[in-house]
Amino acid sequence: MASQRGRRTGLTTNTDGAFRPPPAPFGGWVKNNKGVLVPAATGPHVLASAPPGTGKTRKWLSVAAAMWPASALVSSSRDDLMLLVCRRRPGPSQLLDLRPIESPPYPSDITRVRFDPTRCIKTFQQAAACARSMLRLAGAGQPGGVRAEANGMWDDLALAPLTCLLWAASTDSSRGIQWVIRGAENPWAPEPDKRTGFRDWSAVDVTEPGWAAAAHDMYCRNREFQARVRGLLTQEKRQRDSVKMTMSHALTGWLIAGLSGTPAMDFDLGFLDNKEHTLYILCPIGGEAAPVASVLMEMLIARRRAMTGQRDQLCQLGLFLDELTNTPLANLDGQIAENRGLGVTICGAMQASSQLEVVYGAQRANAIMDVTPTALIMYGAHEERWMRSATYWIGKTTSSTHTYSNNGDDRTTGREWRDMFDPSELNPANANEARLVIRGTAGQRVYLPDFVESMAHMDEAVKILRAEQQRERRVNGAASR
Repeated sequence: MASQRGRRTGLTTNTDGAFRPPPAPFGGWVKNNKGVLVPAATGPHVLASAPPGTGKTRKWLSVAAAMWPASALVSSSRDDLMLLVCRRRPGPSQLLDLRPIESPPYPSDITRVRFDPTRCIKTFQQAAACARSMLRLAGAGQPGGVRAEANGMWDDLALAPLTCLLWAASTDSSRGIQWVIRGAENPWAPEPDKRTGFRDWSAVDVTEPGWAAAAHDMYCRNREFQARVRGLLTQEKRQRDSVKMTMSHALTGWLIAGLSGTPAMDFDLGFLDNKEHTLYILCPIGGEAAPVASVLMEMLIARRRAMTGQRDQLCQLGLFLDELTNTPLANLDGQIAENRGLGVTICGAMQASSQLEVVYGAQRANAIMDVTPTALIMYGAHEERWMRSATYWIGKTTSSTHTYSNNGDDRTTGREWRDMFDPSELNPANANEARLVIRGTAGQRVYLPDFVESMAHMDEAVKILRAEQQRERRVNGAASR
């Protein structure tokens, strides 16, 4: 067991096997006992709420990404977040630009990439997991796009043919996702023999994109998946077409992404295994490109799950998502609950938590808010659920009440057992303050200045820390002599 713990040095243990907690994301500034501004203590994930114009990008998310000490994925609908963060993260960077515009020039050290899931698939199981993610996130970025009850039966029927198409394309480097898109539109099957009723599946042209080719013995070694695909091909035409439309819907994001003429290299999931690396994603609001970004994040998390199970060395991965509901993660409440153990930290910004209801539905939105370990409520945000949770942990007190008669000077005095604070009393006082609520506490007020000032505070804190470390080394050296 000692050797296994030693291999996970990038996540939670030192080489001597001692526990080392993973890095915590930035959640604002507070003063320490010496009066120096230091980052406030936070939980493993942070969700922030702030209305437009209050600075959630410049004051919080850009600072959190710039200060993150490990690999990072930074997603936004605009490039302002990327341009701020790249100034403070000098390591190798890549850009996945999904916007339907001609991409402007960016710094030469940012490499443009495209995301082709077939280039990231190494096993048939990975193809099945990718197909499930693509079907589940086909409506990502749209109202109700990732609700659990949406399209359940048709997604299950489309899983086998889409899995086989992805796997067949991954076995040949000349195919890629475009082969899958063409194959999804071709549910051709050989005609049955007039005497026996059997179909000659060996007559299928394996080079022609299609369901039958993807389920051929040359590619599909799983007999159950092969039987499911061939069974669908022999079904009544309307049912087969419904499955085809389900797959087409799941592939629309890559259909649109293929219109870009900007030269780009294929993204490798292993790029973010290095703590110095950064991936920027530019995804338009409400467009068909959202599933591309969401599936990419799902595959990154799945990679972390596999590496953790195999006791591989990995660094913490930070997901910094501006407009969280624009590129939503499926099963976000479960992701928040599990991802700390997988070495993944989620920092998401939104205009209001009610946006979660639009994408996930009311019940799942409430679950997401309840399992979020740290909430950052910025000035102007109306988040009574989180604030009421904070007052719960402050406790109750006995309060006096005075009632005056409207017909005279009579006064009635009473006492009641009530919350010590009203939720509105915890609201930030100005635009440079926010309420940082850690689950199980009443939270605290934190200072949130502009990006430039926060970077100056960080540089000052680093200088003080280094000076203190040098002083301790000198003292220890003198004591040893």
